[in-house]
Amino acid sequence: MREKEEQQQEEALSDANERPAEGAGARLEQLWSYRCDLTSGHSVSSMAWNKVNPDLLAVGYREFVSQDQKKGLACCWSLKNPMWPERVFRCEHGVTAVDFSLARPNLLAVGMANGCVAIYDVGSRSDAALLDSSASLNKHKGPVWQLRWVEQDRGATAGDKKERLVCISGDGRMTQWFIQQRLDCSDVMKIKRTESEKKKLPGERERKSEAPISQQAAGMCFDFHPEDPDIFLAGTEEGHIHCCSCLGKEPILGTYRGHKQGPVYKVSWNPSSTEMFLSCSADWSILLWHQDSHTPLLTFTSVPASVHDIKWAPKSAFIFAAVNERRVEIWDLTVSIFNPVLSCAASPEGNLSSLLFARNAECLLLGDSGGQVGVWQLQGLAVPSTDQVRLGSFLSRAIPGNTQLGNVGMGGMAIPSARTKGESENPQHSPQQDEGEADFSSHPEPRLGIHSEEPRDVKPERDSRNASEVSAPSKREAADLLATSCCNVGCSRREISSLC
Repeated sequence: MREKEEQQQEEALSDANERPAEGAGARLEQLWSYRCDLTSGHSVSSMAWNKVNPDLLAVGYREFVSQDQKKGLACCWSLKNPMWPERVFRCEHGVTAVDFSLARPNLLAVGMANGCVAIYDVGSRSDAALLDSSASLNKHKGPVWQLRWVEQDRGATAGDKKERLVCISGDGRMTQWFIQQRLDCSDVMKIKRTESEKKKLPGERERKSEAPISQQAAGMCFDFHPEDPDIFLAGTEEGHIHCCSCLGKEPILGTYRGHKQGPVYKVSWNPSSTEMFLSCSADWSILLWHQDSHTPLLTFTSVPASVHDIKWAPKSAFIFAAVNERRVEIWDLTVSIFNPVLSCAASPEGNLSSLLFARNAECLLLGDSGGQVGVWQLQGLAVPSTDQVRLGSFLSRAIPGNTQLGNVGMGGMAIPSARTKGESENPQHSPQQDEGEADFSSHPEPRLGIHSEEPRDVKPERDSRNASEVSAPSKREAADLLATSCCNVGCSRREISSLC
């Protein structure tokens, strides 16, 4: 009996690779969109939910005309009024990044194209910034491509939580900002530009130590480990991903070199299987990595277009979404590792630029270059099981002939764990760290998950039988799931009446 059960499990896993994407039945239905005349003509650069009030959405907008940067916007939208934002903060330069604080949910951090960082109070009647970095001697000299409030003590209660504001910029610096009487920062790391790979003659092997040069590479994105606030990934314009630590003299533990050309636009740790992460780039590809392996486990490429944003689904370790210039894609690794289960053009008025999952509903938010944020309901996706295996264990069985997951860490990078750091105040360094940045570029890259055919062109679902009877209940249901009171954000009923 046990042998039959094991055989059935193996057959189910192998079927996940062979099962066509058409069988998944995934589809999108648009519920509403956030747009107004004020945002028209601007491109959506970033989106962030309020950490305490999931009804409050911050959206950053920028505009480029003939390479001249115009003024930007940071808007706070409510589910109860998609026609006009509840708060509008006009910025002198294009907004490139936004994020809400968790310790003080009324504070919104905004990064701009000129390198400025500003803090706004969404509970105040004033639209002026509380603090900005214009007077700081250490301010960024390039665009702030991403910023985030990072928790320092994740076990503390909401009132006792301590956090730091971290930014990465096109000037090659990653910084930590201090909020006192003024806004100032210190460098977390400086990203060194590395020499491109070249075949060296036998007499030139002694020059290997000269690979890092003084010029700094632009930082594009970062993501902190979901369980260890001292470990983070940083993507660069060179196409490299550095694994870094906030402890020790040398922040870079090692480098993942999988993207062939163009900048890395986003990196994202898997929130459940925390040893895995995704990256996307201008080279048209999405890569799935294991933190201890220097080569990607899977390569996802469906259309010849730059992939601008990726996000893991909040309730499943196997589902993620991605947007390129043309379309949005939903990948379910339990269905297929070769093709997305859904691929559709969800922005008729412009190119897609960013995405964000709803926190407590099966909805996906898509921002585009025309200033619109569409809210789409996901339908037909597999319901995650409560006893699902980890992503790494699933892939080790689902991918035929894959031995890499069973050998991770052999010749790869050893990521220090929280237990290791707790045993010693001085972090342990590997021999690779003592000699400088670990370089794994000499190892071949296995391409396990390359697409074999064009993905199915799925159009957004529109039920022609009775649109009023079918779509209205789903909209009310989604709104009920998403909506909540905003009074705990720090704003009063007078200040944001429609939210309360």
